[in-house]
Amino acid sequence: NDPTQGYVQYGNFSSLEIYAGAAYNVHVADNAKIYFGVNIGTYYNFFSYTSNDGAGDISTSNTTESQSYIAPKIGVDFMVSDNLSLGVEAKYNFMMSSDSGTGDAYDSGYSTTVNKSFSGNVALTYHF
Repeated sequence: NDPTQGYVQYGNFSSLEIYAGAAYNVHVADNAKIYFGVNIGTYYNFFSYTSNDGAGDISTSNTTESQSYIAPKIGVDFMVSDNLSLGVEAKYNFMMSSDSGTGDAYDSGYSTTVNKSFSGNVALTYHF
């Protein structure tokens, strides 16, 4: 590598992901239900990298990134036939990110960020 050009070279990457969700169903008619619940999850990424800023400063870092979330949800599900349902769901997502590692980028060793967002989906489900 040319020491006058900046670069980042990544090492091994591995990830661990865990997810769970629960919902409570309230039947409002023979063919419709409303539900509310929560999704929770987390993931961890492990990797290393070496970077050059182009001025000859080369640094190496071993990094762990993680993001956890909790998402309260509410939805409605309608049976459109004996085996087919149409559902609509809304979630409010709380995402908590954190980074830790060694090297110049981690002067304090650890950082945390919280982000919030809305999400929704429409699902067509076949019931066996």
